[in-house]
Amino acid sequence: MSLATNNPKLSQVIVPVHLFVKPDLYANPGVADFGRVSADELRKNPAVRELLTQTFLVKKREGSFAIKQVRSTIEGLDVRIDPKEGKSSTFRIDVAPTPERLKAGKLDGFIVVLTDDKKFPEIKVPVSGMVF
Repeated sequence: MSLATNNPKLSQVIVPVHLFVKPDLYANPGVADFGRVSADELRKNPAVRELLTQTFLVKKREGSFAIKQVRSTIEGLDVRIDPKEGKSSTFRIDVAPTPERLKAGKLDGFIVVLTDDKKFPEIKVPVSGMVF
């Protein structure tokens, strides 16, 4: 993009523009990062679970869609969807560690969202973090 000026020495200013166009069906934010998680603290104090919950939205630019299934490739994560059923243009997905099933080590995998959308039947949201 360029802007015209009335300065004789600099008649035109070039402004670089970078666009990131999301697909018609997308997750925002596109990652769930838990950072460092103390399994002992999580087991001792259940309120920590809510503080660690990661939230993302799955949205469709136009129209509505349904979520058929949501699953985690990482053991020890609980996934909640709102609305729980039916069609919507936006779904909220909360991902929280489950103290009883969480194992020490690197969190490296995906939340997989299966939809009824023909162009975007699957959305994968990367999950990262470290449990110690």
